[in-house]
Amino acid sequence: MSKIKAPLKDSVLKSNRGNLPNVPIGSSRALPDPRTKMLAPIFVAFFVFFVSPASSSAQTTATAALPEMAAPAPVTGTAPTGAAPTGAAPDPHPEDHRNEFGFWMASSFGLPAALGSSRDASFPFILGFRYGRLLLVTKPIVFEYTLDVVPVSIVSQRKGAIVPPSGPITSGSGREHVYGFGVVPVGLKFVFNPRGRVQPFLAASSGPFYFSSPVPVANATHFNFLSAGDIGLQIPISERRKITIGYKIAHVSNAGTSNINPGFNSSSIFGGFSIYR
Repeated sequence: MSKIKAPLKDSVLKSNRGNLPNVPIGSSRALPDPRTKMLAPIFVAFFVFFVSPASSSAQTTATAALPEMAAPAPVTGTAPTGAAPTGAAPDPHPEDHRNEFGFWMASSFGLPAALGSSRDASFPFILGFRYGRLLLVTKPIVFEYTLDVVPVSIVSQRKGAIVPPSGPITSGSGREHVYGFGVVPVGLKFVFNPRGRVQPFLAASSGPFYFSSPVPVANATHFNFLSAGDIGLQIPISERRKITIGYKIAHVSNAGTSNINPGFNSSSIFGGFSIYR
């Protein structure tokens, strides 16, 4: 019997033969799987609808977690708002810091008495500690009460000089330095331009003093009063700290508490430092 050869079945539809690539005979390259073309749109859709939104959300969360960086201040010729200006910074609200605590020192430096009647006496050195209280604060002026405690007050005078009941003072031999101390409970001070970088002021004060020897001559008294007038400048070095420089005219006498009241006048330069609270 003769064998009948069955016709070969073509696994590929004729309609798809035109889409097959030309693969050389004997080539090892595999033909593309039609299922791959079906799965590709599914993967693209999954990435668009699920993976891409998740990535955007993660990026947003990471960005929000980062600390917010302040923008750098612009570089200009003036200080940024709220920053302290270069140099002295006067107190913009002196009414909030009415209490003054400070100290001051004065010396005559050989200056002549401004009002005469020096009787050849002067103050080589004075040290005082001050408490002040601002009583009235306005824009152009500040009115302050002051109290000074003076633990050291040195008077330079002629040794052995006396003032007779009538006639001129008699000369002594050489000079002597007399130690004294006192308190100045009555003090008034007027400060102009209190919010400025330079603050002029006028002051007047008076108080009792006691000296280790009679002042200014040997037949005077140990107990005297010191009355002074000041003119000077306050210069802020920070918002609540100031330095003070000025000129002081002082008058010392016993105010008539003795039969002899020679008294003397003295000029001096003073400087001080104060803190306001």
